[in-house]
Amino acid sequence: MRNKKIIQPALQEFKQKSREVTRLKLENALQRLSTGNPLIVESKRKISVSLLAEEAQVDRVTIYRFHKTILTELTRLKNEQSGKLLESTNSSLKENSLKIKEYMQLAANAQEEVIALARQNYLLSTQISALQETSSRQEKLISDLKKQITQESEKLYLVKSQNKKS
Repeated sequence: MRNKKIIQPALQEFKQKSREVTRLKLENALQRLSTGNPLIVESKRKISVSLLAEEAQVDRVTIYRFHKTILTELTRLKNEQSGKLLESTNSSLKENSLKIKEYMQLAANAQEEVIALARQNYLLSTQISALQETSSRQEKLISDLKKQITQESEKLYLVKSQNKKS
């Protein structure tokens, strides 16, 4: 019984010191996670009880059983991280939305250009057809005139040759 009286306070003291050491580990780990400079885990992972336990190198059940204030602080930090993530996502979405609007405007402008070029192409095609038609009529006229000149030349030649014979 005497040993029990001596051992009991020593055990209580050991438990108390162990809890204090664990609390200190958890507070330091929580601080490192909140600043984004963890020593053991990757900094890109979401803050959670498991992540805190892994960073502090303690069992996660210990956090739930004995360190409710740390758990509360972790929840606050987690919510803060979620808010920052939402802000980041929102700003990213706004940027993407602006880019989409810009691209849509560029596409609309390009479409208007294509329509204008199509109109111009149609007008030029019509002019080309008209010019080709005019050109073929003029070629036919030139050909007819050449035939006529040739025929007139032949007639003139015949008349001259008959005049010489007489």
